[in-house]
Amino acid sequence: MKPDLYIGWSWPALAAGHMHCWRGPLPDGSAVRLRKRDIVEAWTHPPDRGGRRVGAVKLTCDPECESTLETPYEDWERSGWAYLEEHRFLLPAGSVYRAVDALWTEFIDRREADAWLWTVRFKPVDIEIWALRWVRERLRRYVDYTVIA
Repeated sequence: MKPDLYIGWSWPALAAGHMHCWRGPLPDGSAVRLRKRDIVEAWTHPPDRGGRRVGAVKLTCDPECESTLETPYEDWERSGWAYLEEHRFLLPAGSVYRAVDALWTEFIDRREADAWLWTVRFKPVDIEIWALRWVRERLRRYVDYTVIA
């Protein structure tokens, strides 16, 4: 059985089609079982902690364990963080990342932390209806609000 990816608060970027890379820890032995072209389920959090399935992704290459110091700046966009910076209203209410440039600062801090994390690159192949509707509704509300204001 393939391990799941738990993408946390960045899930709206995946649902909107703007997340193509994830960096973080994988359970022991999980990376060995993941290969290019595998289809893996993406969740907000583990199901036993109340997580919801966001969709499925197809790996575009084998996962690699990399130093965060080697994180390319292009991963700012690939990880969906640039999209979330532009659409901060998609982040959880009260999130410290809703502040202007907070995500960029976090990206740089994580990059310079010199940690070894797994990098998983993928393309979305299936997104749950609830996630698509949630993002669409937030985008609609934001557009309606900015047009009125």
